[in-house]
Amino acid sequence: VSSMKNNEPVALSVILQELFEETGLNLSYDTYKIFQIWSKIIQENFKEHTKPHSFHQNILEVHVDSQTCYYELNQFHKQDLLKKIQALSSEYVKDIRFVLITKDKCSLKNQ
Repeated sequence: VSSMKNNEPVALSVILQELFEETGLNLSYDTYKIFQIWSKIIQENFKEHTKPHSFHQNILEVHVDSQTCYYELNQFHKQDLLKKIQALSSEYVKDIRFVLITKDKCSLKNQ
């Protein structure tokens, strides 16, 4: 890792970013960063009903286990959440896709 060559203190995040880029794991790191932003911007009343699932082709997919939350997120909060993620992320997020996961398909609490 190049940042460690001059023996000066370096932030761990810088070292990890370089390591991820050198090993090809940066896509996973980018996904991790987007998921962390989601956990900071989502309102408390939606937190227990949503779980980021994937970040692929600049689309964040979020699983939702409540029909009411799914509807509210799609109709009233999607654009605001997208703007917040875009403002906080170095990665370009072009859309958020909410996927309703019903209890008979999969339980979010068991994932």
